[in-house]
Amino acid sequence: MNVTTSTHPIIDHARQEGSKQAKVNSQTDHQQGEGNNKAASTESIHLSGQINSPSLKLHRDFKLASYQTELRQTIDSLKAQLQHTLKEMGLMESTYLKVSLNDVNEIKVDSYLTPDMANAIAAKLNNDELFTQRFKQLAQNQPTVSYLQNVTQINSAYNSPNNVFQQLMQRFQPGMSLGEVSRHLQSIVPASKTTVTAFSFEFNGY
Repeated sequence: MNVTTSTHPIIDHARQEGSKQAKVNSQTDHQQGEGNNKAASTESIHLSGQINSPSLKLHRDFKLASYQTELRQTIDSLKAQLQHTLKEMGLMESTYLKVSLNDVNEIKVDSYLTPDMANAIAAKLNNDELFTQRFKQLAQNQPTVSYLQNVTQINSAYNSPNNVFQQLMQRFQPGMSLGEVSRHLQSIVPASKTTVTAFSFEFNGY
């Protein structure tokens, strides 16, 4: 299953910050001697391992890995539901589907199947309250996890601060769900609320 977004203000922000920092670093690197190396920070972000983050001021209870796990569980659940739906309709479980949201926030399905069959699948999914709820959660939360991953990667490469991320950390509370983190991030970057329909994932049974 491939999760895709065309463009998203949250993700674009992280990329823009990294681009700016890369330019600054290219201008200043030649001015810094080896004696300017700083001691590694004790703060870290938990991905597959730990990333030292002297520029990112993290809440001590913030662990990205837990949000990544939550996102994977949502994707696995959607995959199982899609397989079940296809089987119910007498179709192969490996049938290619591209699932997204239309302009009225309903499930839309594109496929190599006939338009009538694709529409029938979409109608069945829209009548599945659990599927639509989880898919809309994924549409909201996947860009958040991508943003957080981008920020940590940029910080690791360029040691760059990020104003949006710091605002998010100021709002962070222990036990905050991924959905809550997404809503806080959307309130900091309001334009992201209008781009949920840019989200889609492609399913082929795997």
